[in-house]
Amino acid sequence: MKFQFNFKTALKALTAFIVVVSIAGFFIAPPIIKSLIVSKASEQLHRQVSVQSVSMNPFALSLTIKGFKINEPDGSAAFVSLDRLYINLESISLVKMGLVLREIIIEKPFVNIVRKDEHLYNFSDLIKPKEKKEEKPSDFKFSLNNIRIVGGKIDFTDTPKNKNHKISDMNISVPFVSNLPYSIETFVEPSFEAKVNNYNVAFKGKTKPFSNSLETIMDINLKGLDIPYYLAYSPEKLKFSIPSGLFDLNMNVSYVQHKDKQPTLTLKGNAALSRFVLNDAKQAKLLELPLLEVALAPSDVMAKQFHIEKIFIDALDLNVLKDSDGKINFASLAPKKDGKSDEKKVKAEDKDAKPLQLEIDNFQIAKSKVRFSDNSNEKPFQTSIEPIDLTVKNFSNAKGKSGGLEFSMQTEAKETVKVSGAFGLEPLISEGVVEIKKLQPKKYAAYYDKKLNFTVEQGELNASVKYKFEKGDKEPQVIIFPATFNLNS
Repeated sequence: MKFQFNFKTALKALTAFIVVVSIAGFFIAPPIIKSLIVSKASEQLHRQVSVQSVSMNPFALSLTIKGFKINEPDGSAAFVSLDRLYINLESISLVKMGLVLREIIIEKPFVNIVRKDEHLYNFSDLIKPKEKKEEKPSDFKFSLNNIRIVGGKIDFTDTPKNKNHKISDMNISVPFVSNLPYSIETFVEPSFEAKVNNYNVAFKGKTKPFSNSLETIMDINLKGLDIPYYLAYSPEKLKFSIPSGLFDLNMNVSYVQHKDKQPTLTLKGNAALSRFVLNDAKQAKLLELPLLEVALAPSDVMAKQFHIEKIFIDALDLNVLKDSDGKINFASLAPKKDGKSDEKKVKAEDKDAKPLQLEIDNFQIAKSKVRFSDNSNEKPFQTSIEPIDLTVKNFSNAKGKSGGLEFSMQTEAKETVKVSGAFGLEPLISEGVVEIKKLQPKKYAAYYDKKLNFTVEQGELNASVKYKFEKGDKEPQVIIFPATFNLNS
């Protein structure tokens, strides 16, 4: 019997198929899916679940859910909600015997988290203790691609700490999450950006997950992070307080895995600390720092190779106090340590540790001030040093490298000290010129009056000394070149 293709019959069958699929996909399936989501989710979560609408496009293999919401157990407010969820299925899922989604978009998701006490949250009822059973590995295969969260928001109420945290304008992009050896075209790059407690936070990157190097590049941006707000989460009780301080970070992080050598983790970027104030436990001001800037050149963390282009400290204000027992006020800030255990730990770490390689192109302290009070002697001593300026160029701990130094300071009595010269660490060497003007010996009598049989009632010391210092193989060598000294009455 000869088979004849009937074009009219085929066209009618195709039309009927399209009509059936359209009616089922556009009109029948959505209300069924909506009903199942509401009933099953409410039953499993023991919370009221609602969905505004569900729509499908059977030809594009897409599903859209709008107005999804999970209420708190008492129904008083929303626990989780989202405006729109869009899912686009790939037909290749049938061939791969797994779930392959081409695109996932979650618009304006919201999560409300409440920490009621140390170990109790508003979602604790959803976490069931796991029974001790031998878990079999899952055979479920999936490939989720081009995942985007747009306009997300998280409210976190921390009752024990009396803190409220808000994450808003949250946008997250993930190229894919997959356990299938298969990839489709990805058109999003990994990124995270949001306002965390009204401060901008951003992470943007690129990755090569299928290359042998597993190269990953990430840009991290933090702007105006309020340090005092997060001190409540310190694991230890602090012996100081920070009433103000902002932190900025703009850092590029690159990770590359090599075949024939250890991986490299490279950092490059800038960090800044501003409006920083440090007080002791009695709220006495110890330190005020208007600005600290650090610029980092490409540095390999794994190899302990750090190259800092710039460290700039502006208008640092220090209050240093030595009490009657000879203790410095800053020493009280450090936590107590067990010397024996620390020593053992250091020895264990030093066995295979690589030496730190550090280079600093430019280190500068400008227009700074130190107030010093010493109550350890019979006669108290006080002085104020302002301004203090220090510039160090081409610092390096590498063998044979040397750098330059310029230092100047002035006391409240118009005494000045200037130092200029060069120095190196391997080997330890230093040479330069020290100039002292209008130094008042009487001012420092508290440190020498009991050791001398005379007193200095008045006068000023001026000096200019050229020196050279070398550590030497056996003992240090100090050379003083012709110097000038004069004492004026």
